[in-house]
Order: sequence, then structure tokens, then C-alpha cells
Amino acid sequence: MAQEEETSVEVQNGETAAGLRLLSFIQEPGRYRKSIQAPEVEPGISGRFPYRISELLRPYLTKSDKYESESPVWEPLSNEMVEIAVKETDWVISRQCSGMSSEGKSKLLKLCEDYLNELKDQGRTLEDYMNLFNLEAFISRQGD
Repeated sequence: MAQEEETSVEVQNGETAAGLRLLSFIQEPGRYRKSIQAPEVEPGISGRFPYRISELLRPYLTKSDKYESESPVWEPLSNEMVEIAVKETDWVISRQCSGMSSEGKSKLLKLCEDYLNELKDQGRTLEDYMNLFNLEAFISRQGD
């Protein structure tokens, strides 16, 4: 069973899944969470980052007409939606990552774009993209 779980994290060419690469980048010490060793140093990514992503992208979620359900069933990502999400993410990065270098911002945007494309290829939704950031925000609030 553990073998199956490990392989589900990798894409077919043996690379680590885009979501894990993005999460690893965000979780690097001092990037999003304050460091215990240097609490006076502000992280490069603002604590508002995940909330701004959700705030800007939530209006783009579209309900699927395929299912009758009490809770919403969202449409899978399309090429157009990926393009919109990348532009909105770029704007959020420009506002909420003032402590990062331009190289770091570019890398973050590229990782986000890779993750969005991976989600699209898997037939996943925009909500799945937002949830990665929401999960990290939740973990960060719980402390180390």
C-alpha cells in the first residue's frame, strides 16, 4: 500500500508532482512561516497570500450542470481558466510577496502555473488549486 501511495505522488516521467513542488517551495524556512530561529525576520510571502488567491479566484468557479447535488460540483479547469488563474496569481504575487526577490517571484509563479496545468490535465477544479494555499495557511496557523 505504501508503494502505491508513493507512486501516486509522481507523474509519469518520474518527476515529483507539481503540487508538492509548489508546497515545498512555499514551506522553505522563512518563505511563508516565520522562522523560530529568527522571529524578527518577516517571511517573503505575506500571510494574506492564500486568502487573496481565494478571494480573487472564487468568483471564477462555475457550477457543473452535470450533477444534481446540494453541495456545488465545480467545472474542471479549462485552458482559459488556467490563463486567468495565472494572471490573477501573478497579480497576488506582485502585491503579497514584497519580501521575495524577483527571481523568487518568477519561480513561485512558474510553480503555480505548473500546478494549474497538472490539475487541468487531471480534470480537477480551480477549487483544488485554492485549497493547496488554504491548507498551508491552516498548517501555518497551527504552529510548528
